[in-house]
Amino acid sequence: MLFLIQELRQMSGRWQNYWSSFFNYFDLASFVLPLVCDLMVIVGKEPPHSLKSYAVLCVWINTLLQARAFAGPGKFIAIVIEIGKKIITLFVTLFVFILGFANALFVLLRDIQPLDIVQEYNGNIIDQNTGQITANVSLFQTPQENTNMWERFDYSILATYFFLGIGWDSVTTFNPDPALYAMMVLFSFVAVIILLNILIGLITEVFSGSLLVGRQAWLRQRAELIAELELFMLSPSQRQHPDWFPHLIYYEAHLDTINSWKRKLFMEEMGELDADFVRKELKIVKDELHDELKELKGMVGHIRLSVRNPFDGGNIGHDRSGRSSMVSV
Repeated sequence: MLFLIQELRQMSGRWQNYWSSFFNYFDLASFVLPLVCDLMVIVGKEPPHSLKSYAVLCVWINTLLQARAFAGPGKFIAIVIEIGKKIITLFVTLFVFILGFANALFVLLRDIQPLDIVQEYNGNIIDQNTGQITANVSLFQTPQENTNMWERFDYSILATYFFLGIGWDSVTTFNPDPALYAMMVLFSFVAVIILLNILIGLITEVFSGSLLVGRQAWLRQRAELIAELELFMLSPSQRQHPDWFPHLIYYEAHLDTINSWKRKLFMEEMGELDADFVRKELKIVKDELHDELKELKGMVGHIRLSVRNPFDGGNIGHDRSGRSSMVSV
């Protein structure tokens, strides 16, 4: 309940930004689902097993996500999130493709009765004494709700998704049909051979690039956690603690340090550094230094001019004709 109240406080402070964070959804699920189970137990009702199982799963996932404050798991969690952002378009394409094939197969196979596709077993009863066949036996599998998964559209989507890795079990019991085989070949070629290989290549590329920015992404995640704790878990008096929150913070960046940092961008041991980010920051620093140098040069020139001729713009003790003159005040 305490954690849920903290989440409600975060919503009230930044409603739109709250829902844009991937982690907040798991925070809510890991707090709300166990709370619902507890309330059902308090009122004397047994929570459904599905609700309890998902509550436990969300708590474990949220526990793992809280480990992003540490460098080791934090970098890999950031990489997984970055990969998800990069390949979301391909996932949408794959989902639409599966949805289309599910709809097509649903139209093609929905009218087939379950009794026509159940397994049939034929055998003989043999007399052990004489060795003669005394009777013939035929056994049929009892039809169930998922015997023909193509009778329902939602089951059709699930069966089509199984084509990606589990196999073709949902269609192997049907009688040979050229239209069905053609659709299986087309799905295998486009989804399994093309889209999944593109997905593997894209994940490999994003993973290699994410390793370079893993530390920066982890630092951002850690900063978000720290800011969340400072805003919602500390009292006003604690936020005014001078040792925790000093009023002034000084930071010095020397030019030789910046140049040394720039040189390290091209060194192998700095592979985890975000080179693009640092180059942008260095360009900003360089432009600011250039502007400050121009301003200083202008000030020095103005001072020199003032020292040479503080009264009429010429040299002290000389008039415009070049002859010596006396200045009286």
